[in-house]
Amino acid sequence: MTPRSQLIFDKSDSIHSKTEERIWNLRNDLNGSIWSTSIRSNLLRGRNFWTFNTPENCSWAWGKILMLRSLTWPKMKYIIGDGMTTSLWFDNWHPDSPLADSYGERFIYDSGMEKNVKVNVMIHNLEWKIPTSQAIPSNSNPKMGQKDEIIWLDSPNHRFSVKIAWEQLRIHRQMVEWHDIVWFKNVVPRHLFLLWMVVHKRNFSRKMSFAATVYHVWQEWNARIFAGMSRTSNLVFNQIECIIRDKLDLMRNVLPTNENKRIQRAWRVNNMDS
Repeated sequence: MTPRSQLIFDKSDSIHSKTEERIWNLRNDLNGSIWSTSIRSNLLRGRNFWTFNTPENCSWAWGKILMLRSLTWPKMKYIIGDGMTTSLWFDNWHPDSPLADSYGERFIYDSGMEKNVKVNVMIHNLEWKIPTSQAIPSNSNPKMGQKDEIIWLDSPNHRFSVKIAWEQLRIHRQMVEWHDIVWFKNVVPRHLFLLWMVVHKRNFSRKMSFAATVYHVWQEWNARIFAGMSRTSNLVFNQIECIIRDKLDLMRNVLPTNENKRIQRAWRVNNMDS
């Protein structure tokens, strides 16, 4: 089902998917954009992104990014090349990652390595250099000469996209029977929104007429209730008719089908391809 036929847009899902994009860009863009450089210099200041404590006075956007780390972390898999950019203890590169949680503080202490070390400290001559105290198994050898790579596990091509993230986050519902009344080519956006709201909340289904009619009747109702103003029914009808005719007249590349000819005769417009 496409988002257009679903006719339901959850703003929180959109914010969520865009925030995941921010995290993806921050972890991939190690020496590029002004935004990621600023985040590392002014906010992280050498601290690990995954374990950094959320400040009490941080901005809403930065707080949202930090809040979604636990949901985003499992989706980002690190493929080890030279091991220079992947955190040994905290990034998702190993079947037991994060190793800091799997092996604990005591293991990190016994290894003699700092918490901020990269995976490259365990690589020697294209092989894993395992600490003597305990063994950390690995399912693949490093790829020296290549940089570490991050893949998005929820994507078929392993690259992040907002569209894929949103499709996975949004609630999928059955296609409603009135979708073609609200969504159609050349619909006027302000008419569409009001018609969607009326149909969705009151379930008028096929009893609804043109979106323009609903919009202007609603507009007239609001004017009479809240502004004490009114127009005659003929004036409202003429305005609706004028708007629809103008919209039809502006349409281009109209095929000369029998149905299109009938509509044009009814509305007195002529914009078909000859």
